[in-house]
Amino acid sequence: MAQDGLELDETDKGILQLLQHDARNYTTKEIGDAVGVSDTTVSNRIAALESEGVIEGYTVELDFERIGVNPKMLLVCTAPASEREALAEKAIEMDGVTEVRTVLAGERNLHVTTVGRSIAELSEISQRLEGIGLDLLDSGVVKSAHRCPFDHLGDDAVNP
Repeated sequence: MAQDGLELDETDKGILQLLQHDARNYTTKEIGDAVGVSDTTVSNRIAALESEGVIEGYTVELDFERIGVNPKMLLVCTAPASEREALAEKAIEMDGVTEVRTVLAGERNLHVTTVGRSIAELSEISQRLEGIGLDLLDSGVVKSAHRCPFDHLGDDAVNP
């Protein structure tokens, strides 16, 4: 199990790898068969990984265009280093803001993803972000996004 929040054994790594690929559809039995443990062990391990904060949650990815919330915009901002986390927390609470990423260093240290029903609505969100103290350096309408789970957690622990 995760000790000091860092060390995972091969079973934990295998469970996490499979959950990253499809947390909704894998059963604990299927995961157990793939990593060589019982379904009860998988359930216990998942509960422990959740309680330790290794698994922070489960999310749904929406197709905003299909539900009439479009376009999606990425705003690249600058926040004073001493205020970056506080401004990120304010930004994520705003209507229309779906994600805020803080970047460790540099001028372009806050990336904000927004969605709206029109360019005018996105412009309003941008103005509100400036109103809390963010400097908007760049923006662009997101055409598409691609994601890939981190596949190097449990390659050796998962039996195909």
